[in-house]
Amino acid sequence: MLREYTLAKNVKNPEVRDKHKNSVVWAADIAETESAREIIQHIAQTISQMRLFTSDQVNINRIADVLFGKLRNFLEKYGRLELGVHKSSFTHKGKNIYTDEQIKKSLPFLFHKDGVHSLLFSKDLAKDEFFDFLDIINNEANHSVEENDIVIPLWEKAFANIRYFVSEDFLEGKISMGAKPLEYEFDPDSLVKGKIELDAEDRKALGEAILSEELAGGREVQIERDLELTEDGMAPLFFALDAEEINKLENMLERNRSITAEEELISLIIEMCYLENRPGPFTDIVEALHQCHNQVLEKENYPLAFHLIQSVIEFKEILKSQGDPRCSVLKTFLDNVAGDESLIKLQKYIAEDQLLAPESLLDYLDILGPKSIPALSHLYENDKRPHFRKKVLEVLKRQGAADIQGLMEVVQDEKPDLAKTIISVLSEVDGKNSIQHLANFVNYRNKDIKAEAIKALGKYVDMTANKILLDFLKDDDVDMRIQVAQSCQHVCEKSLKDYILSTVKSKAFRKKSDEEVQAFLELLGRSQTEQAYQTLRSFLKKARITTSTRVKEMSLNAIAALESLGTSEARVILEEGTRSNNRKIRQACEKSLNNLTHRY
Repeated sequence: MLREYTLAKNVKNPEVRDKHKNSVVWAADIAETESAREIIQHIAQTISQMRLFTSDQVNINRIADVLFGKLRNFLEKYGRLELGVHKSSFTHKGKNIYTDEQIKKSLPFLFHKDGVHSLLFSKDLAKDEFFDFLDIINNEANHSVEENDIVIPLWEKAFANIRYFVSEDFLEGKISMGAKPLEYEFDPDSLVKGKIELDAEDRKALGEAILSEELAGGREVQIERDLELTEDGMAPLFFALDAEEINKLENMLERNRSITAEEELISLIIEMCYLENRPGPFTDIVEALHQCHNQVLEKENYPLAFHLIQSVIEFKEILKSQGDPRCSVLKTFLDNVAGDESLIKLQKYIAEDQLLAPESLLDYLDILGPKSIPALSHLYENDKRPHFRKKVLEVLKRQGAADIQGLMEVVQDEKPDLAKTIISVLSEVDGKNSIQHLANFVNYRNKDIKAEAIKALGKYVDMTANKILLDFLKDDDVDMRIQVAQSCQHVCEKSLKDYILSTVKSKAFRKKSDEEVQAFLELLGRSQTEQAYQTLRSFLKKARITTSTRVKEMSLNAIAALESLGTSEARVILEEGTRSNNRKIRQACEKSLNNLTHRY
């Protein structure tokens, strides 16, 4: 704005200079209007807070002090604050700066209904004077719409630096209050007879009033031009609403009735956080929010706890994008809520199956992030409903992927279902970190857990994963060895390749069961080395020159392994087998080639 002003002073062309001057005035008007908008919003929030608590509370005084400070800064800068008062809004220099259409709580309507059409705050406004003004608003707002009259207490106070302007019609009505009423004589029957004649000027005025009301409401209103009398003989004073409008109005009223004091309190505290820029008071407000969070959890109101955390997260992201240092205070708040005693108690409730609303609790735990993993694991273990456990598992996987170490901390050998779930999470996360964590399951006692870990490791094309599987492959348990051989889909590490090849060539290999022989031969084939293919070919050759039943059985195992590989090298060996002088070998190779042809 200073740059524009400097340009305006130095430019010689009058038209260009006027353009720059206008831009300065326009920018100044926007800044003033935005400041006025912030002040009136803060006034409305302060009155809402005063409705909930008595005015002598420290927090209320603190909020009012902040508000008065903002107002004083405005008055010192601009000299005065003038507000236009309308039915449901305040304006500043013709621009709408605040709207509230809920008649019962509307601050603009509180003034408008008693004829006030504008308010003026002067530069010399004193703090006590302004606080008395707030008390008057609060007292009148606590009365019903029919009972309150804000003009009378304002007139009695006779403020020196707060002026209000009332329409003449309202003033005449108030001045005449207390005067002896005139006595009239009338015939009741005549009230419901006859008609009102409107001249051309009256009709034009009525049309303009109707158009103005339509534009102010922001919608088209279907108006009955020929008003009919109602059953009691009175002309209707309102226009009919259609079904959609009635339904919308009823929903608004229902939502307003359903708002609890706790919900309103939390909303107000969060609004205070938005408005407070000073580090000390801001930290105090966040601490109050922390206490509200704990109380909400005590009552197991998880939807409200979810709303609270969600609001803080959204606010934190806004501050973070702006580089606002208040962001760190909110981050500390979010870090602490998952470690509070209330959340530890929550795990106890889960273990004792005392939860009132587990579905709502799940949403709350999800928004807390990875720190909720211990509570999620308790929920997964203790709830026996399959559909709900599936939902918990989805959340656990999502949070576990963000904190693998936190996930590993809840694993127990005695809880195989949870352990297998965690292994499945690890298997879906790429990287060395997951592989190292899977290695921890080698020493577990539960065979089901070990088998799940082996299956997960077998999916990785990784040397570290191969080395871990090699340890499992040397296990004394035959079932475990078979499990490893079947699960290891990628043989890429040299020591693993060497061990498989030496095992298959050993004399002890003949003594193994058909299932283990089959698994090892297929594993050998997946190494896809020249030595591996030569070894598989040798089994077919041995069947030609020996009558040993065991050798023939192992040759058939080799043929099945070649078929499962399906590579071009495997096809070549099977083609050679179709020329074997052993009928069983020849037929088995022909069948495998036929299967491969249909498969591909």
